[in-house]
Parts: sequence; structure tokens; C-alpha cells
Amino acid sequence: MADLSMDLTLTPGRAEVVEFSMAYIDESLVILSSKPKPLPEYLSVVRPLEGEVWGAIVVCVMVWGTVLWVMERLSHWISGRRYLSLTSSIFYGWGLLLEDHPFEPPPSPPSQMLVGWWLLVYLILSTAYRSSLISHLVVESKSSVVNSMEELAERGVTQGWVWGVPGAPMTGAFRPYFASSPNPAVLKVYEHIKIIEKEEGMMRVLEGNFAYIDNYYFIKTLVSTYYTDRTGYTPVHISSARYPLYGGNAWAFRYLFLVQGAPFRARINDGIQRFLDAGLVALWMDEVIINHVKKERQALQERGDGPQLALVKASDEQVVLGLSHLQGTFYTLILGHTLASLSFFSERKYGAACFQDRSRRAALVHVALVRRDVVQNHCKEDKTESKHGAEMGEAPTVEERSQKQILPDGGGRCS
Repeated sequence: MADLSMDLTLTPGRAEVVEFSMAYIDESLVILSSKPKPLPEYLSVVRPLEGEVWGAIVVCVMVWGTVLWVMERLSHWISGRRYLSLTSSIFYGWGLLLEDHPFEPPPSPPSQMLVGWWLLVYLILSTAYRSSLISHLVVESKSSVVNSMEELAERGVTQGWVWGVPGAPMTGAFRPYFASSPNPAVLKVYEHIKIIEKEEGMMRVLEGNFAYIDNYYFIKTLVSTYYTDRTGYTPVHISSARYPLYGGNAWAFRYLFLVQGAPFRARINDGIQRFLDAGLVALWMDEVIINHVKKERQALQERGDGPQLALVKASDEQVVLGLSHLQGTFYTLILGHTLASLSFFSERKYGAACFQDRSRRAALVHVALVRRDVVQNHCKEDKTESKHGAEMGEAPTVEERSQKQILPDGGGRCS
């Protein structure tokens, strides 16, 4: 059994059986994931504004159009001016946003003031949208990176991400750290964590939708050695958030005859404190990593196993917008044609029945009016003949009077 250890993570369980010196290094956990992937180009026309902004614009147009219609109705009721319908008022608002108002300004002063304020809102929205749209069309947009346990847990729920850790650390300080963490996101990550070795884990990180969790210095050495090209480009991303494993790493001393208090512990603590104050520990760690990476990469190059990574270069040439940049515009046009076609067929299907019903009612009204005119003409002729017969002294018989009063089309009798 060894009497001391120069590198041991300080955990509560270990502190019960060994005596630790002052911690000299912070071996924090980090999240390794692939760098952001390009977002679909057809969404470039809507990405300049967030979804909440688009929703607010739609609501504002509907509310503004309704208010304009109410003000126009009140103005018509007070002064008798012409007014816009509700549909025309809403389309008026959309037309102003699209720089093509379909009608002349409303005649009433309150409505004109409302239109003036809406033009001011349009100026702000259009300026913000245009400036952002140009950058989204020219510069390729990418997804966000994973920088914290909260973001990783959210990716697992929304995008089906998976994560893992090496098998060996889970037998040391990793498991008690995850199991006893007060952070809900860390506990959520621990519930779905997988044991995956280095080679398989790195392969899945490069494929995407996978994150690898390990010590910062180990991840940094691994990425610098095997997954970075000569220009410094790497396809993976190390999270900015670090999660310290308890108090850090320190020297550990075995209890001598089950009694605490190593005789040289105070001098070791004093030396560690001096190194920390001078910044030597961080400097030495960086030098150790750099020298190790140089040796490993040189050995890989001699064996012909150097990293083969694609380099993405930024271009300073003038960007010419093509179909790939503007595909969202054409998709919007296709969507508009589709909605208009569906509206047309719905109108043809349901509007034909309504038209037939209206035509039937109009025909019945026309027949009723014709019958009324026939009745009136027959009654007028009967009265004329009766008056003429009375003047000539010829009174119609009962049978003749009955036959004239009964109309040939069944329209009734003259009163």
C-alpha cells in the first residue's frame, strides 16, 4: 500500500480515509461536441426575425386593421364619409408593410393619424429586416454550439442528442459528482449518460448529435493531438462552461497508524501555495500538453497516420446570390399558389351549392312577382269590362262573373 499519491481528486469519501494537501489543479469536466452545422437555406427569408417577432407582426396587422375599420365606421356614422370594409382595412395594413398600399389614405383625420404611426412602425421593421436579410443570404448560418449542461439536456429532449463518458472515470470521482450534484441539468444528464470508450465516442462526436464528457486537460490533449490540422482548424468544440470535480486534485497521504497529520503536509502545502501564486502550475500544464502534442503528432507523421481533416476557409470574393440562396423565396411563392388553389377549389365546391340555393330562391321570387302582375292585370281588365257593361246596361251573368274571377294560372280571385 502506497503512503501518498501526487494526483488524486478530493472527494468526501476519500477524505475519510486519507489526508489531502492543498488542491493544486482544477480538473474540471467539459463537454466535447461537433462544431455547428449549416442551417437550411430555405429558412433564410424568415431567420432575420425571431418567431415571436413574426407572430407579433401578424397580430399587430390584424389588430391595426380592425381598429382602422372601427374608426372608419364611427366616422361614417358621425359625418357620413365613406369607409373601408374590415377585409379592406386588414389588407391596407399588409399593403403598407409591403410598400404597396392598395387604396388612397382614409378621409377621416383620426384614421390618417393611425396610418401615419403605422408607417413609422413599418419603417423600423423594414429597415431591421432588410439589413439582417442581406447577412443571412450572403453568410451561411449555423446552428448554436453546446456550452453547458443545461443546453446539452435541452438538446437531448428537443433534438434527440446522446452523450457519454469513458468507462474508467465512472468508477472514480465522476459517479459521485453526477449523482450528488445540486444542479438539475447535471442530474438530467446523469440519468441518460452512457459508457463509451474514447475511439467510439470521438467517432460519434464527429458524426454529430453526440457529446463526450471528460476532464478538460484530457479533452484538450486529445483534440490537439488527433483532431486538429496544421492550420489549427478542428471540427469539434469544447464547451466554455467548466464543471469542477469537487475541490480539485491534490496530494493524498495515508493515515499513519490511523492518525491524521502527516509530518511534511504543512511544508507541501506551503510549496503548492507558492507555485499557485506564481502561476507556475498553469504554465507547466500548458508546457506539458504542448510538448506531448508535438511528440505525438511527430510520431504520427513518421508513421503516416497524421490527422486528415477538411479545412474550411473563409472567402473574400464577391458573393453572387444563386438559387440556393433564394430558394426560400420560391418556396414562399409555391406556398402562396397552393393556398390560393385550395381556396379556389373550396369556393368552387361549397360556393356552387350556395349559388344554386340563391338562384332557386331568386327564381321563386321572380315567379311570385309575375303571378302578382298577372293577378293585377286580370283584375284591372275585369273591372274595366264591368264598368263598360254597366254603362251599356248589360250586366254579366253569375256564370260569366265566376269564370272571369277564376284565373287560368291558379293565381286566385280578384277582390
